[in-house]
Amino acid sequence: MTAAGGPARKSPRSPQAPAAPPPIQLHAPPGGGDPRWAMPAAWLVIAAVGAVLLWIAIARHPVGDYLTESDFYGGYAEGAALIRHGRLDVSRYIVVGPVYDAAVALVGLAVPDLFTAAKLLSVAAACGAILLWLALLARLAGATTGFWTVVLLAVNTHFTRYGYSATTDMLAACLEAACLFALLGARGRYAPLASGALAALAALTRYSALALLPAGLLCVAWGWVQEGASRKRVALLFAAGFAIVAAPWLAYSLAHGQVPGSMLARNFVYYATPDAWRNTQDWPGDFSGAAPPTTSFGELVRRDAGSLALGWLRAIPEHLARDAGELLGWPLAALSILGLALLLLERRPRGLAALAIPGAALFLALVPIFYSARYSLPVAPFYLSLAGAAIASPRYALLAGRAGVPLKPLVALLPIALALGRNASDQARAATQVPIEVIEAGRALKQAAAPGDRVVSRKGHIGYYSGLAVTSFPRLATLGELADHCRRQDARFLYYSWLEVQIRPDFSYLLDTTSAVPGLSAVHVTDEHASVVYRIGADFGRDPAWFGDPIASRVHWVRVVALANPDSVGVRDRNLLAAYALDEGRWAEALAQAGRATRAEPRDTMGWALAGEALRELGRLAEAEGAYSQALALDPGQPRYRIGLGWVQLRLGREAEAAATWRPAIGVAGDDSTRRAMADLYDRLGDREAAAAARAAVRR
Repeated sequence: MTAAGGPARKSPRSPQAPAAPPPIQLHAPPGGGDPRWAMPAAWLVIAAVGAVLLWIAIARHPVGDYLTESDFYGGYAEGAALIRHGRLDVSRYIVVGPVYDAAVALVGLAVPDLFTAAKLLSVAAACGAILLWLALLARLAGATTGFWTVVLLAVNTHFTRYGYSATTDMLAACLEAACLFALLGARGRYAPLASGALAALAALTRYSALALLPAGLLCVAWGWVQEGASRKRVALLFAAGFAIVAAPWLAYSLAHGQVPGSMLARNFVYYATPDAWRNTQDWPGDFSGAAPPTTSFGELVRRDAGSLALGWLRAIPEHLARDAGELLGWPLAALSILGLALLLLERRPRGLAALAIPGAALFLALVPIFYSARYSLPVAPFYLSLAGAAIASPRYALLAGRAGVPLKPLVALLPIALALGRNASDQARAATQVPIEVIEAGRALKQAAAPGDRVVSRKGHIGYYSGLAVTSFPRLATLGELADHCRRQDARFLYYSWLEVQIRPDFSYLLDTTSAVPGLSAVHVTDEHASVVYRIGADFGRDPAWFGDPIASRVHWVRVVALANPDSVGVRDRNLLAAYALDEGRWAEALAQAGRATRAEPRDTMGWALAGEALRELGRLAEAEGAYSQALALDPGQPRYRIGLGWVQLRLGREAEAAATWRPAIGVAGDDSTRRAMADLYDRLGDREAAAAARAAVRR
């Protein structure tokens, strides 16, 4: 009570200020939802990916490589051309299905050049695949996970490489993604039917995608499909969709005497052999007249099924490790492992867990065969979706400040930057391995050939660009054997390039047209990317006259090494060729070889000196003086460069300069003619001491 008898009044409390958040919060609150920027940003990334792939395909990739794209020139292009003319040859599809050829033929209706059509098909398939994965992951795990997975796919070197290449890989990856989206992400009543049909199309593009059939049925049985839908109905629709597409092709193939994919089983040893020895074209001997030896899957099982199964079990950790190091790169592999750990901690029963079965199925389908990062490409999105989930997860978000800015995405930019750097480096390296010379050589061969002519070549590129039928270039030992093979194949031309130096080294001298092999006349020669088109004559098969001469053999080998390698690694060989040409009096050739050496290595003193000597002999004295001066500036203690420079100055009429240049080299001049010239010069200039020293050095 107050003194006046009224009730006591409480003093007002000052409002408490909210507690300041800690500088860093370890975890973000769950259930925060996806930011509004995630989907638009993902679309921008996909647009950028499409633009980059299109630019590379059109401007930077004029011809397919001698590795994976050899299959396009050796098979797919012909298959697509046949389909465009209404012919479907089932014998062509014993290793891969007909869908890729049909797709290239379809694009070829608008783009006449089938190689360009194939590249554009891969670009479109890459954009489709990454878009489908975004849609699927946004449905299963949220737009943020989808965004980061899109970014990680965009920087993956193998996704980029096969996003512009003329191969089956990206089309298969797109169809696989479409199958998974229709099964796990779509909500339509007949989505399972479409999913089964897409699985069949993927399998008829690359038969390894057949793993999607049991994987899809297991997903249905496990309940990873539309909630409330009848599992039995979904399974029947999925199987029916697969059968609607696959059954007609199976029936058509069997009716024409072929089992789809039969070579995969009949020659299973090829896929089970981890090194290049599996390639029968590179075995000793000529298999052109008979089928190469094969070992079927059934025979391997009969021999030792236990060892085969044990080998597959051992291959699982090996493939996982190589996927981490080669397919993803260890920084992104670490993110994927982190994503898996976070998913297990969060114990989410659905979401990304739905991808476990198809991901495992596609991975296990590759375990029995030799490892290839290219083959593992369809598995990459499964790994990277884990990495995307790791970045998007609220766990360990490291929220900074009052605004709660997540720092984990900033940390994730480091492995992304490393992957992008690797990607750019790999694409630049791949561009240097493209055999651009085959376009020019093919055009020249087309002009020189008559209708029906054939060309012997290890790869099919020259046939595509010349229009000639290509026959094999097996591993043989002698010119006589190679000539007999050419005659049996009725081939009038032979193509030999830097590739054959690597895989047909016994005939490496064919790259050097100065080897003068009897019966071969050069039709066209390319130098920077070395290749030769030869016309085969009646004398082909006789050994050239220089066989058995060690010096001539050495010279031809050095020529081949210089031709087959970039200038940056062939400096020493080019200098040897320049010196040899100088000895033979071929001044222009010597200058060309020395010039390439100095352009590749500007600090190569020997190249500058050889160029100076060639220029002096050609009468280009001012240029010769510059070359010798450059050599002397790089190595002032080398008397040969000083002597050469003095000769040039003397011929230019600048005797005082020549005398000053020569004076430190009087006692080490290499030949008596130079010493006598020195003595005469110093006599004319009145330098008796120098003249006497020069005469004293003359050999008696």
